[in-house]
Formats: sequence, structure tokens, C-alpha cells
Amino acid sequence: MTKEFAHLKVYDGIFKGYDRTRNMSLTKVKTKWALVLDADELLEPASFDAVEKDKRVLGENAVGFNFAIQDILPDEPFQFRSARYSGLHNPRLFDTCKGFKYGIIGRCEWLFDSELIKPIKNMDNIYTIRKSAPIVHFMPGVDGRNLKFSNWYSPISRLISEGVSPAQIEGFCKWKKLNRYRNNYPS
Repeated sequence: MTKEFAHLKVYDGIFKGYDRTRNMSLTKVKTKWALVLDADELLEPASFDAVEKDKRVLGENAVGFNFAIQDILPDEPFQFRSARYSGLHNPRLFDTCKGFKYGIIGRCEWLFDSELIKPIKNMDNIYTIRKSAPIVHFMPGVDGRNLKFSNWYSPISRLISEGVSPAQIEGFCKWKKLNRYRNNYPS
């Protein structure tokens, strides 16, 4: 992809947990705002104008934004879940100048203030981007979701403490299998 996108840089590192991996990636950011997406997610190009408009309308005090999440399921016939707001998740777009860092609570990584004291999702100046600009999430089929739950989420605390990456887990190829509807969306 670096041939197509000259500004793109790819960094590789040893997986030592999601929080450390995400924090390493934040050290590479050179812009005021960071948009964090997982490998099975995208923000459609048509949504960028809506995001910019919401940023302008919501004001200069914003430190982060939540998005609606649109789940795309691969099961027959073509299905999707209606967009749901991700207020229970980390803000996906946030001000990098604030020094936010990822830390772990339970089995999940959360974005915290610079001292790792308060998750930023609890801050007053986190806003929600309109539903017309959702993050599209390509989910695995039922079998893949079940494998992910039993092989990754159930033993996650032990696995993270041992520095095990998801790719090392039995069944990973099935629960990370490319959703057949992914190619219907521009990147």
C-alpha cells in the first residue's frame, strides 16, 4: 500500500498486549487528531466530510469523539445490525496533544488521561459523531464469533499477561476470516 499512499508508514513490533501496542502506535502519530480503527473496521470516505462538520459544530473544547458502529455480518442472506453508538467503547477520534494513553481494565484496553487515572470516555468534552458517519465493523460468521469467544475472550487475562497475541490462538484464522461483504465498501 505504500506505493499507492506515499505518506503511509508501517511499523512492526512484538505484541505485548493491546494497550502497549496502541501506545506504541500513538508515539508515531504526527497529527493533532488520531482516528483509531481495528483491522476489521473502516470509515467510509463519504463520512469524512460529516466528521469534519461535526468537529466544527461541536466546538474547540472537544477532546474526543465516539462513533456509531455498523456491524456487517457475513451470514446468509446479507445482514447487518443497525448502527449502535459506541459510548461504551473508547473514543475513536481524539486529540493527541492531550497525552492520552491506553491502559487495561479487566480484559479490555481503555484510553486514559496522561496519568492513567481516568478513562477519557467519562470526560465531559467527549462528543458523538452523527449516525450518518458510522464506523463499519466487518464481523465474522457465527462459528467464528463462537471460536473467538471461547479461544480468546474467555482466557484473555492469562493470555495478555503472557504476551500472547491473538494470531497465536487456535482458530484465529476462522474468527479473523475476511467478511465476504468487505469488498463492497471503499477503503
